[in-house]
Amino acid sequence: MTRLLLATLAPLLAFAPPSAQRGSVVTNATELLPCLGFGNRADVDFAFRATVVWGTSPASKGFVADTGDGRLLLVDKALWPKSFINPGDIVDIRGKTTSISRNIMDINGKATSVSLSCVNANCYSIAVIGHVAPDPPIDATIDDILTGKIPLSYTVRIRGTVRDVFMDEIDHSYRHIIVTSGMQSLGVSAITAVCSSEYLSRLIGAEVRITGCYLPLTTGLRRLSKYELDINSANCIEIVSPPQDPFSTPPVGSITLDETATIMNLGRHSAKGTVIAVWQHENFAIRSDGGNIVNVSLADGPPPTCRDMVEVAGLPDTDLYRINLRRAIWRKAPGANMAILEASRLISATSLFTDEKGHSEIRPDFHGKAVSLRGLVVGVPSVGLNDGIVRLQCGDFTVPVDASATPLAVEGLEVGSKAEISGTCIVKTESWRPNEPLPHIRDVVLVVREPSDVKVLSRPPWWTPGRLLAAICALLAALVAFLLWNVTLRRLANKRGNELAQSKITQAESRLKVQERTRIAVELHDSIAQNLTGVSLELDSAEQLARKDTDGMLKHLGMASRTLQSCRNELRNCLWDLRSRALEEADLNEAIRRTVAPLVSNVDLAIRFNVPRKALADDTAHVVMRIVRELVMNAVFNGKASAVKIAGSLEGLDLRFSVGDDGCGFDPATRPGVAQGHFGLQGIQERINQFNGEIAIDSAPGRGTKVTISMRL
Repeated sequence: MTRLLLATLAPLLAFAPPSAQRGSVVTNATELLPCLGFGNRADVDFAFRATVVWGTSPASKGFVADTGDGRLLLVDKALWPKSFINPGDIVDIRGKTTSISRNIMDINGKATSVSLSCVNANCYSIAVIGHVAPDPPIDATIDDILTGKIPLSYTVRIRGTVRDVFMDEIDHSYRHIIVTSGMQSLGVSAITAVCSSEYLSRLIGAEVRITGCYLPLTTGLRRLSKYELDINSANCIEIVSPPQDPFSTPPVGSITLDETATIMNLGRHSAKGTVIAVWQHENFAIRSDGGNIVNVSLADGPPPTCRDMVEVAGLPDTDLYRINLRRAIWRKAPGANMAILEASRLISATSLFTDEKGHSEIRPDFHGKAVSLRGLVVGVPSVGLNDGIVRLQCGDFTVPVDASATPLAVEGLEVGSKAEISGTCIVKTESWRPNEPLPHIRDVVLVVREPSDVKVLSRPPWWTPGRLLAAICALLAALVAFLLWNVTLRRLANKRGNELAQSKITQAESRLKVQERTRIAVELHDSIAQNLTGVSLELDSAEQLARKDTDGMLKHLGMASRTLQSCRNELRNCLWDLRSRALEEADLNEAIRRTVAPLVSNVDLAIRFNVPRKALADDTAHVVMRIVRELVMNAVFNGKASAVKIAGSLEGLDLRFSVGDDGCGFDPATRPGVAQGHFGLQGIQERINQFNGEIAIDSAPGRGTKVTISMRL
């Protein structure tokens, strides 16, 4: 229940000490009060003994307790509704301050809790340990309460006349009773579950005695509201004298505008007359038997229809032009027949909004007059809202036409039509309030009385703004369709292009495979096949010298052995090339590192090959890898090197790279060649000859070797 939220005792709030720190237990009202209310401390534990001043009921779980140094409002979360706490009960209470929350529904219908920034004192343990006679209620006047003579949280009894009853707009579980005494009024909050709306409505006009607890008005979380009495049972209301017949109350004609200051406190008044206008389902105007126009705002129920003779009873209100009735009830006048409506007079809208000199001015003297206007329909009732508002353009002015009570009158009415509309002119004004000495006129509306009041003079032309908009939308739709078709064609073209490109890539891969097979075949033929032929010749020569020249035979066998070793190395390199993915590397440094990795497991390797991979064709890159591998293998296996450095750069169309080591070195002038069974440098020379390249060898015994290659790309 959002009604019983706030702690009371406003005087104590001003002089209370700072609120308790989190984790401590509050033991009295003086310390707990500052923790309660809007924007204060939640999750504060409290525990104390108190005497119940205002108890719970079958429909209310809030109660007021007196701790000896102050009174505060608590919410019973422990016992209610299993049992009730009565005034005079002595209770031991434990609880915690809690932020009040309310469930809201998201778009999927799921409930979500939302904090309302208001802290409540919730009891989770209540033990009744005794009972004393409760204090009797304080007899007080409404003026005593409004002037602060009665402290908050005390039980009081007042006497007055019920002036009005209405439901709380935000919290429908409560209804408010307005009780007047003399010139003063006080609100009384009643729980609908125990005080039905039918019962309370019958009390309007009755003199009553009400017993309740004086608390802040917090229903609907009205943070800046005044105080009121809280009642939790219909037994709190005692009828002193029943209400009189509402339709026999004084007529509104008995009220004069000299009574403006007191009109807000007057009780029900009545009026009798003919209904001349009905609008927005809860408002109508009557022309009284004395010729006065009275605006009526209903409390509940459907309105009458135009031409009905009715009796009306309600609370008087004024806009300083006339006396009106609000929160009214009505009935048909006994024995009355349907009245004849006043014939409308065709006028210009200029008459409503200008004076005789043409100055802008709203003419309140047209209120209640039957008039007709001709103009262009520029707005029709909103679809789904059923507001019944038509906008009629009359020259320089746009007049709202209210047909909410006669929807058949504007059925089929189109924007752009020329129409003559008749009805009752209603000047809508604000109600007078003490702090609003001069209420403003809000609008001038022509209220349609019956379906025949709307006459269509001409239908709108076929080519209307709506149809123009429809044509534009159709063109836009066609443009969007064309763009979608274009995008679809582009995607189809891209798909076909990708398929064609994939086909070409497949053909290129096939061609490259053939080229690679051809290259390997050429290499096998130029190296391994020729070397094997040389081995065969050396073996033949050794066979011929076997019986007559043993030294010559051994020489030829050694040559055959070294040639076979070269064939094995060449074959191993070919197999490595087939397995290796070094040529797929985007960085030549990494490609070279992967190529020579099997040869340099125990060697310090440094590579600085500053040549972009895309600058070399695959064949050229393959030649470079083979040359570098051959030179590294010579440095490791022949030169016994412990460190190898590989460097390269691109100078225009010339590729220069070198392989250096710290091995044993050799004399380039006397280096062994093919005749001695060493084919490495000869193979390198044959490879670079394809690129018009040159080889330079810088070496000497004991100081390592550096081989520099220059190739024209």
